Amino acid sequence: MQLFPGMWFSHAGQLVSVELVVQPSTKSSLARVQILRPYCNPNQHLVPPGGCSRGQYWCHLLEACVCTTCPCSPYDSAAESRGFVLPPRYAALPPFYHLVADLPLTINPSPDLSVLSMLLSNREILVYPDDIVAIQHTRDFGTFLHCLNSDASLKSPWRQSYMSLRGTEWGGWWEGALTSLPKEGQWVDGVVCDLRMLYEDNLPRGTEDDNLGSSFKETTTAPVVWAWENGPTPSTTFGLNIVHPVPDKDNQIHVQINVPTLIVVKVLSGENAMCSWSAPIQQTGIPFLPYCPEEVTQFLPDCKRQSHDAWFSSVILVIPTEGVQMLNISVVNAVSSQNLSVEVCGYTAVTGLSVEPHRCRRMLVGIPQVRIQK
Repeated sequence: MQLFPGMWFSHAGQLVSVELVVQPSTKSSLARVQILRPYCNPNQHLVPPGGCSRGQYWCHLLEACVCTTCPCSPYDSAAESRGFVLPPRYAALPPFYHLVADLPLTINPSPDLSVLSMLLSNREILVYPDDIVAIQHTRDFGTFLHCLNSDASLKSPWRQSYMSLRGTEWGGWWEGALTSLPKEGQWVDGVVCDLRMLYEDNLPRGTEDDNLGSSFKETTTAPVVWAWENGPTPSTTFGLNIVHPVPDKDNQIHVQINVPTLIVVKVLSGENAMCSWSAPIQQTGIPFLPYCPEEVTQFLPDCKRQSHDAWFSSVILVIPTEGVQMLNISVVNAVSSQNLSVEVCGYTAVTGLSVEPHRCRRMLVGIPQVRIQK
């Protein structure tokens, strides 16, 4: 596997095509282009992208919007003032990566470089901000994707680092998810690889082809931040409600601090709608899907799609401190919108409960006995 932590999607959209250049080979080979979604451990959280104007995208390294013809790489001179160590490494516990898209490929033998292009108009593959890219293949290390790591890329501001991971056996695949990065993984630094992914922003304010690649040289669109005062006239046609966790009678959701909690909302007629979440989640442009997340599908009755009008959207919420916060959820499409507010109450779980005396004791009927709980 070639895992690219430095290649991320800047906002939500639908994947349109995948383009890559493969090195020459005398043998046929198999490959899988994959989209991985990060989830942080309870002591960390993902930093949501900032809102940028059209023709720009959010560079988290610079904490600023940059033009789509500008790189966002620790190798770029613009990032030198931020004090990044080269080659880039993340010393803390990495995120958990969940597989959300898997595109298989068969590559025929060829004495020349092969340009592969997959058009995905018949597949609805949705990506979210911070999703990253990985490629698995059955060739030997360094013989699949065409990358430059010589003098041609030595001074390029577009160069990146990726991690090479070997399967359990030759040709073995990494399946499902990556819960941690194996110690035997090998970093490849300072390369420019021929890989590009185009995706569309299907929000009602317009559609534009976007891209993500190790060259990052094509046009991208920034995340859309909905401004209700300039948006559609509010209505209640969506039937927006929270199905997990269900709010209590006081319209409150109780979540344990520093523990990721999946929040799922349900609407009617949500096929072309987008969902936005205020702080403490702070995400916009999250699409609706015709099914619930796998984590809750089995035990949540509301996830059973009783009609084709039911659509679901979900996010991960992490509350770092105790207290009450107001969470505002907004849904919008081309003609209508709806808002919903709920109080999120963060609490610390009770631990260390014990009863004294610990051992079993005989008791006489009608005689009071004392038990101490700590």
